[in-house]
Amino acid sequence: MPLIKFPWLEERKDEIMKDSVNGMNLTQLAKKYNCTNGAIYSKLQKWDAVYRKVPNYNIVETNIDAVIEMHRGGKSAYSIAKELGCGKASVLFALKKHGIDTHCYYKLRLDESLEKRVDEVILLNSQGYTPNEISDLIGYTPHHIWEVLCKNGIKSTFGYDVDEHFFDKIDNEAAAYTLGLFYSDGTVDNNGRMLIGLQARDRNVLDKIKVAMNYTGPLIYRKANPDKNKQAQWVLCINRKRLADQLIAKGCIPNKTFTLQFPSQDMVPDNMLPHTIRGCFCGDGCIWKSSTNGVSVSITMTSYFLLELQKILSNKLGISGTIYYRKNKNIPVCALSYYKTREALRFLDYIYKDATIYLERKFLLYQNLQRL
Repeated sequence: MPLIKFPWLEERKDEIMKDSVNGMNLTQLAKKYNCTNGAIYSKLQKWDAVYRKVPNYNIVETNIDAVIEMHRGGKSAYSIAKELGCGKASVLFALKKHGIDTHCYYKLRLDESLEKRVDEVILLNSQGYTPNEISDLIGYTPHHIWEVLCKNGIKSTFGYDVDEHFFDKIDNEAAAYTLGLFYSDGTVDNNGRMLIGLQARDRNVLDKIKVAMNYTGPLIYRKANPDKNKQAQWVLCINRKRLADQLIAKGCIPNKTFTLQFPSQDMVPDNMLPHTIRGCFCGDGCIWKSSTNGVSVSITMTSYFLLELQKILSNKLGISGTIYYRKNKNIPVCALSYYKTREALRFLDYIYKDATIYLERKFLLYQNLQRL
């Protein structure tokens, strides 16, 4: 008599079918019932049950421009899939559907070194060709073309435009706000990569930042991951060394979680400070209403940042606030809170005055609180 794998599936047939009808996909069912996706799939087919596949392909199609660009930049299908939170097969299928050769197109030819064609690459770049276009002409990966150009001190991009002087001088609302948002929710490295991600419902903020920066590249969608308690996000990712260097010069340093300092007046002028603080608040701040209709606000940053912010707000607005440290004071991350309604509203009035870029959901809450 043949061995029946996962015999408990038959015993829990009704429960499995109910979960399937309620929207659980094959992966979720397999995890819940301690078996393989294939076993669940076979049982559901045998029972003529409705089942839902993981919508990997739709996620890839939603981000197809970014997927093609990452692939042309030398990233593997596996790396792209990991970035999007989907399956490698979905990425490969989408690339093939859009006419991208995923097998040999990006392999270096072993009988010819790219180093011997540096002069040719430099000449094509000087004629206005991007690494993608040079790749089409001579057959190497755009990423290797870009590396050769960088190695020879030549600036090049993957075809997307961006204002590289955006952070040179913080003298407008968009630059000041974006800097604050990077202080709280962004990352940057010394190689020129800048990244900021917001919840999917807050995409309009990233769209406004894209316009302000004259960035022509796409946003990247990352699906939710309930197992890691991660919500769906839209991500703005830019690779541009000069722009990243200016962001770092304004205090948004790599690995800033425990070291971020408050910007000096040379970095952020006094009249731009409300916009920068609003950017920080949009990333790491919260507003809430108490049971007695009182209003409170709080912002979480490093102690170095918040101690200076508390002092500035006290001088400007006459509000004191309280800083709450973690139990482990060796971790310099804390919260600055204003529990009195008068102080909370004064803080909110200060950061939202004449504002045009902000998280809609927090701004609407602020407007509703004003009516109380």
